[in-house]
Amino acid sequence: MNQDQGRAAAARARRLDELAGRPPRQFDFPDSTSFWSALINAGDFPDPHDRDPRLTFSAAVTGAGEHGGTEGGYLASRGVLEAVWHRTLTSGQILSRCTRIPITESAVSIPAIQETSRADGSRWGAIKSAWVDAGDTVDDADTSRPKFRSINLKPKKLLSFVYATNELTRDAGAFGAWAELALSDEIRHQLEQSIVDGDGAGKPLGIANADATISIPKESGQAASTILTENLENMLTRIWSESRRRAVWLTGTAAFAQIEHTSFSNGRPTVEYVDGEPTIAGRPVLLTEYTPQLGNKGDIALVDFSQVVVGERERDIVSSLHLRWLQDEQVLRARYRVDAQPLWASALTPKNSAATQSFAVTVDERA
Repeated sequence: MNQDQGRAAAARARRLDELAGRPPRQFDFPDSTSFWSALINAGDFPDPHDRDPRLTFSAAVTGAGEHGGTEGGYLASRGVLEAVWHRTLTSGQILSRCTRIPITESAVSIPAIQETSRADGSRWGAIKSAWVDAGDTVDDADTSRPKFRSINLKPKKLLSFVYATNELTRDAGAFGAWAELALSDEIRHQLEQSIVDGDGAGKPLGIANADATISIPKESGQAASTILTENLENMLTRIWSESRRRAVWLTGTAAFAQIEHTSFSNGRPTVEYVDGEPTIAGRPVLLTEYTPQLGNKGDIALVDFSQVVVGERERDIVSSLHLRWLQDEQVLRARYRVDAQPLWASALTPKNSAATQSFAVTVDERA
């Protein structure tokens, strides 16, 4: 079935649904180019009944009120939506490493163990054990009930917009490819940035503001805007042992230049390349624009992003034909309801050690 036949079949089915009083069925496009072509051509038909019936009208995006073909917009096809979010979730270096869960309600509460120490009697929220001989009993003092806490994820709303002149949209294939790439990149950037430094107010809580993140002090006499190998060695001692095999270094190009050609105290090069990619102490280095300027707290971090949970509620993309009508532009709006925060409530004290460890470690300010 070609595009014209698909459009005609969808129109007939919609008409039968209308006559029978049934909710109209939804029909998807065979590919994204077909959707963008139908969407762009829709502006040429003042009467919405003349537009491609496979286009699904959404609630008004210009404000409250009933639509009469002059307000609101059309939802992106399932194929376009899946393409944008697949690229969003897989193209980044951070988001793809996080733990993702669906949120089906207005909020979700995840049970977690209240563990702050690995000493005997404190592991897993105060589970106790005892070695006993045959026939011996266990004293009540050697037993306890684990302590639990809740991680509350409440979706925050992220809106992203693409404004495009009608001249730009004339080539449906080229415009569609560009729009999908631009939207996915912007959504990914905003979410990953918040995972790094979000304050939790109307956006996710990032590692920079999490109570569990450890920030080690600078070295005595350390100059401003520098990173020393001693800083990195101290960071390695404070990363949780279970996280070390998953952790990655997060830093910008200016900070990376400070350490790229240095060596640790044992003579080992600070940065070693594996298959062309930089590593420090065997862990990958992610060069990113999310970290602050050199010398500020957090300009380099060692993080196990699997300990960050991302809860996703809903997502859609709507195109408005009329929001920028006077400017001869179309507007795409992507909506993503999502939340993220670390699974850890605090740093952890290992057994036989007074120094805490965490899934995320950084360095204090060196201004």
